[in-house]
Amino acid sequence: MKKKLKLVILTILVVSLFTGCTSIFKKDKQEEVKEDYIPVEVEKVFSGEIYNEVSFGGRFSSLKEGAVLPSIPGVVKNIAVKPGDRVRKGDLLFTLENEEIESQASKTKDALSDLKAEQSNLEKMSTENTSMKLPPGVDPAEAEKEMESNKRQLEASKREIDMKVGELEKANKESEAALNKLNVVSPIDGVVSFVNIKEGGFATNNDFAMIVSDLDNIYIEVDITDKFLNKLQTGYEVFIDIPSLSKENIKGVIDSISLSPDPKTGLYPVKVVLNNKGVEGLKIRPGMTGKVKMKIDRKEGVLVLDSDTVVDRDGEKVVYLIKDGKAVERKVEIGLDTGEKVEVVKGLKKGEKVVVKGQDFLSNGSKVKVVRGDEK
Repeated sequence: MKKKLKLVILTILVVSLFTGCTSIFKKDKQEEVKEDYIPVEVEKVFSGEIYNEVSFGGRFSSLKEGAVLPSIPGVVKNIAVKPGDRVRKGDLLFTLENEEIESQASKTKDALSDLKAEQSNLEKMSTENTSMKLPPGVDPAEAEKEMESNKRQLEASKREIDMKVGELEKANKESEAALNKLNVVSPIDGVVSFVNIKEGGFATNNDFAMIVSDLDNIYIEVDITDKFLNKLQTGYEVFIDIPSLSKENIKGVIDSISLSPDPKTGLYPVKVVLNNKGVEGLKIRPGMTGKVKMKIDRKEGVLVLDSDTVVDRDGEKVVYLIKDGKAVERKVEIGLDTGEKVEVVKGLKKGEKVVVKGQDFLSNGSKVKVVRGDEK
């Protein structure tokens, strides 16, 4: 009896255990069926622009910049402007003192004044000689002879003085020109960007005294290697970052590309211009640094995908499309690859939808479920 009871209990335990294991297997199988797909995201293939971006650092300068050097050295008497002042061409910047020039000019002016007074006297004497009336009792023939002699002497003296006056007038003009050069004026319209002199100091024609810059027309010059020389053209649009102004992507245009390298660096200077008036609040100053970003190998109107959309399969480039809930593998050929974007030259058409997330887990025929995007 006891043996039968033990056998019944053992049978019940075995059946219970088997039933429990069967339910676990069923649960695992249900979970496996439930997750028997790969979630993916799809996007349309679009036509757009692709390019490689390179950047170069450089410094800003003004298209017109006047280094002011006095043509005659002298002591700085007065400075009429300060950095930041806007001036017009011909406006006074500073004046100089030069004792030698000032003294010579004064002497020349005085000598000319004296000669002109003498010239005026001779003119008066000549007039009086011709209009002089003969006193009574004087022989008219003798008087006429005397007047003729006086006339010849006056004319000779007058010619001599006229010549001296002419010479002094020329010297006086030169003196006045020299004096005018002591008043140093701006060579261009612009802003005083640098002052290199002090009142009471000495200004020479060997070193600039001031710099006047046209801040309304600014350019930045960068140096490129020959690798990029034939990939850029004048007129290309570029973008400029200026860290000191916290400004990014300011539009500029390549104005010129040097055909010969700088002998010192072996690099080719490229000038990029931008109009300061065209950017509200932009205060670029000569000497500021900037970074010029240029698009090279640029292509437009081509099929473009994110680089990670294209998967390597056995040495071939493939993408995945969706059909009837399954992944369909499609071989493609790519052109330009920037590392972030790729150009598709063969294998896809504009408007087709490809898997852009989850593609690394797919193979041809994998069951998928689109969780973002529309597969239709």
